[in-house]
Amino acid sequence: MHESNPGAEVPSGSALARLLGIEELRVGGHYLRDADRARIGHICVQSLWYAEIVPSFHTPSILCVARAEGLPFRDVTAPSWHRAVFATPARSAVVSIELDPVADSLNSLSAFHPRAGLSIDGVWYKVAFETTQLRGTLAFGNPSQPSIVALQSALHALASQVACSANLPELQHAVAVWKEYIDGQG
Repeated sequence: MHESNPGAEVPSGSALARLLGIEELRVGGHYLRDADRARIGHICVQSLWYAEIVPSFHTPSILCVARAEGLPFRDVTAPSWHRAVFATPARSAVVSIELDPVADSLNSLSAFHPRAGLSIDGVWYKVAFETTQLRGTLAFGNPSQPSIVALQSALHALASQVACSANLPELQHAVAVWKEYIDGQG
């Protein structure tokens, strides 16, 4: 069993940006640079989101997705891409993705359903998103409202996909611990 470290910090926005291959975690135009910092390409990040996953008694993790369109620069157009990052304080992985179930879930979120009771332990989330049209942040824990449960499931499914693709035991363990919280066993 891996040790838990609830106070550990996940990678910052600038670290996530570097993992994605951009200089800042934001939508809009970005120049791609070589090792000497010379401009070698141009992209436009169309959308991005990140989610901090914070289990009460285990190490936090972060999941981030960005979608970029390649733009002409000099005589070449950079490739477009859609990438996901899953990271704990100790390990990270970046993979290309085709579909983003979290973006779909955010688009269908129904936020104003009252819930009786308040839980203190469990898993908590902070989800920040940005498109060329909208920016926002939401926080929730231990969801029971169906569209928020669907968001939690989409987050977990995508993190599981990244951890599996990367074949990193530390990330696979983080996904397994998270699943225990979702199932109410944390």
